[in-house]
Parts: sequence; structure tokens; C-alpha cells
Amino acid sequence: MFHIIVKSINGGEERYGRMEFISPSLAAQYVERELRSLTCYCQVWIKNRGGERVVQGRRDGFNGTGKNWIWERAS
Repeated sequence: MFHIIVKSINGGEERYGRMEFISPSLAAQYVERELRSLTCYCQVWIKNRGGERVVQGRRDGFNGTGKNWIWERAS
């Protein structure tokens, strides 16, 4: 199971909701759909149950203010 951690534009990080997803791709689809208009979040991480970051996403555009998300494996 996977969950979403969001980073706000002011630097704070928190778990987004209580939802869990069966795959990172389903979590990413949720972010793209539900957080599209919430520009207060500039970056997200998808973590597994053990707390390891498996995927990270960031907004495109100047200073992460775009509507689209760019995804990559977390390092």
C-alpha cells in the first residue's frame, strides 16, 4: 500500500488524507486529478508502508507553479 506526502509552497510537509493506494501509479493519477487546481502544493512523494519514498512528483513551470506534474523515481 502507498500513501501521498505533500510539500506546500511554504516548505511544510504532511500526509495528504488517509487514503492508501495499491500502486504508485494509482496514487499519481489521484494527485494529477485531485491536486491539479491546488497550487499550494509544489511537490509530492509517494511512500510505501515502510515510509520509503518510491516516486516523487513536482509541478512544472516557474517555481513549481504549473498545473502539470512531472514524475520520477525517488532517489
